[in-house]
Amino acid sequence: MTSPVNPLRSMREESTFQILTPEGRGAVASLQVTGDLDVLNRFFVAANRKTVQDQPVDRIAYGTWDEEDLVIVRTSASTAEIHCHGGHIAVHRIAEQLVQSGIKEHVVPPPSERSFEEEIDQLLQLATTRRTAHWLLRQRLSFPAAIQQLEQLSANELKQTVQSILQWSNFGLHLTQPWKVVLCGHPNVGKSTLMNALVGYGRSVVFDQPGTTRDVVTASTALEGWPIEFADTAGLRETSDELEALGVEKAQKVIEQADLAIIVMDATSGMTKADESLISHQSEPLVVWNKTDLLPSSKDIQSGLSISAQNGDGVDELANAIVQRLIPALPQEDQAIPVSQRQQDYLCQILESV
Repeated sequence: MTSPVNPLRSMREESTFQILTPEGRGAVASLQVTGDLDVLNRFFVAANRKTVQDQPVDRIAYGTWDEEDLVIVRTSASTAEIHCHGGHIAVHRIAEQLVQSGIKEHVVPPPSERSFEEEIDQLLQLATTRRTAHWLLRQRLSFPAAIQQLEQLSANELKQTVQSILQWSNFGLHLTQPWKVVLCGHPNVGKSTLMNALVGYGRSVVFDQPGTTRDVVTASTALEGWPIEFADTAGLRETSDELEALGVEKAQKVIEQADLAIIVMDATSGMTKADESLISHQSEPLVVWNKTDLLPSSKDIQSGLSISAQNGDGVDELANAIVQRLIPALPQEDQAIPVSQRQQDYLCQILESV
């Protein structure tokens, strides 16, 4: 069985190839081979009967590769490009034959340990709380050390270890980017009052007139040391008011992009069909019943959190529930965590090569 290509191994002076065109459909797919080009003569028969090495530089050589028509262009004494039919099958068949002939697929060499440390030092400037700075500092040692240890692993161990690191990707990115939490619901259910209560100051305008919030209002805070950006959105309802309708459209886009949607409902009105429809269209929303201070003490509340944004009852419990939803578990202190998109992409590249 052919051993997997490991991008962590140092590149030796040997023939290599790389696929130049992206995955997907296309008219033409291209590969580049660098090194000893003689191996290509095992598969390619030029129409002019010359070997690949004897083809003029930067001239198209027509021919067949296992009876399939394609062209080869020798771009230097040790480099040639293969251009075949587009699509997945043809280019990967050629790649497999090259691997079986001893040509290794070229992969981008891994970043150095020092480059990871420097990247994390730069990201530390973006940390907005001591807690996120603590986890970033831990990665100056944990992440480079974990990458270095990957070189000693078998293919199965390598795959499992990389997957275990990647599972913390979302957590890692949010050490420098706030989690996004959106407050949504129908008009006049108290979303603006609730956001002001959560962030601790009057960021949203509060007024009894339904449809007051017509744009997305954001405010940043930290809950238990985790940075969170709250968004107060327009009340979701059918409306003929053009400005309010635009606010509703913006609200729906923000909801789609949020890490967590909090659906705020009026406890004095109870569950309506419109509420049921709103809940059904969200992915695992946090349901909150507001204005419980206006209810008779004997009235039961349906499933969800009960709060009064006006007087603060239940707001602390809601804050705890938000943190629990966003960060249900913490990694071990020595767990390697990718804290940038670059680090995630590098780990995914390793995983794809196994």
